Amino acid sequence: MKLSVICIIAAFGACAAPVHAQTLPSSEQQFQEMVTILKNNAAERNSAISSCTAQGIGSNPSAVAKVMDVPVADAAAAWCTRTINGLVNGTLSLADLNAMNSGTITPGIMKALKTP
Repeated sequence: MKLSVICIIAAFGACAAPVHAQTLPSSEQQFQEMVTILKNNAAERNSAISSCTAQGIGSNPSAVAKVMDVPVADAAAAWCTRTINGLVNGTLSLADLNAMNSGTITPGIMKALKTP
């Protein structure tokens, strides 16, 4: 599951294009397993944040930076960290990931992005 966790987070964090369906957990059980790994393994969590940050956040980082109230240069790192934290602390659900994949921003996503 290690590599798939990083791929899911990196794809979710990148936000430049929809997350490919094959990278999303296909069930609530798989989602919870991913979250458990992120909660219980700081190295895995840090690796997911690093991979996500390296991918960037798409063609309009200034818009995302504005939503998060961070400098554009810090937008990718903030996006990825806040997304991972949202998964770990329960702010983001599998439904939120699926919504983001379809281009919808849910209250959970907004809450995660606005929480430093």
